[in-house]
Amino acid sequence: MKPGVICVITRKSDGVVLGVGADFDADRPGGFSLEQAQNRRARERAKSDFVRKQCSGLISDGLDSYQVGQIVDALIGRDKIVIQTEAVGGEG
Repeated sequence: MKPGVICVITRKSDGVVLGVGADFDADRPGGFSLEQAQNRRARERAKSDFVRKQCSGLISDGLDSYQVGQIVDALIGRDKIVIQTEAVGGEG
């Protein structure tokens, strides 16, 4: 299978984009499909992009990826933001 790209958008429910992430990398850890690996990396990048854009540098630089994920997941759980995933390209 030729790899494509996974694009992830963090947005408000009205469609306003707050952060984006993408993954073109064909590497995958054992036990994961290429799409699963790309999706995970793209989601982490979109979450980090969202936090960098919404917080001061002092705050965003002080957070690790786990903390960023917790913040974004809490906002998703409260219906404040939405994560949208799109697979683009690739061949089966």
